Amino acid sequence: MGIRDDIFRILKSVDIVVLSSFYEGLSLSSIEGMASGSPFVASDVPGLRDIVEGGGVLFKSKDYINLAMIFHKLLEDRFFINETINNCLMKAESYSLDLCIDNYKYLYLNISK
Repeated sequence: MGIRDDIFRILKSVDIVVLSSFYEGLSLSSIEGMASGSPFVASDVPGLRDIVEGGGVLFKSKDYINLAMIFHKLLEDRFFINETINNCLMKAESYSLDLCIDNYKYLYLNISK
């Protein structure tokens, strides 16, 4: 897709946001995916696991059967999809700019004591 300035609009238009990486660090795209208001599904790999756990749904990397089962459940189970969306939004909020600034302020103030 190249460089885009409308990623959030695109993410809000999809039924499910998926990040199927084999390796990942601190993934901004996973945070954006969880903040989009769509359910977020990611491969269970180091890096992603820490960000997504408790928010989106994790699947075993390279396990397409497990991924298909998650898709089916998200598309068929309204309670599960709503719960996943709410969990994603709450988890993404923990990475908000305001919260990060507050955490850094707290850290710097306590280091200087």
